[in-house]
This record gives sequence, C-alpha cells and structure tokens, in this order.
Amino acid sequence: MLQIKVSTWQYDALCRQQVAIFFFPPATFEKKEDREKREAKAKAV
Repeated sequence: MLQIKVSTWQYDALCRQQVAIFFFPPATFEKKEDREKREAKAKAV
C-alpha cells in the first residue's frame, strides 16, 4: 500500500487555523485596496 508522508509543519502551520478568505481571492472582482488589506492580513499570520 502506498502511504503519503505529510510533514508535521503542515499540521502545525498557523494558517491552518485561520479563515481561508485571507489567503484566497474572492470569486468576484476585488478592488486593489481590498486585495492589499486581505494580503496584509495573510502576511501577518
């Protein structure tokens, strides 16, 4: 049986407990100002 090893950092990463909207753009148009705010929140993690 093939087993895939997952590094422990992926389970310990702070971004696992955050809201995904910080890391992914919305499905609709996003203003530059809104994008910059979202990206700043993601980078703060």
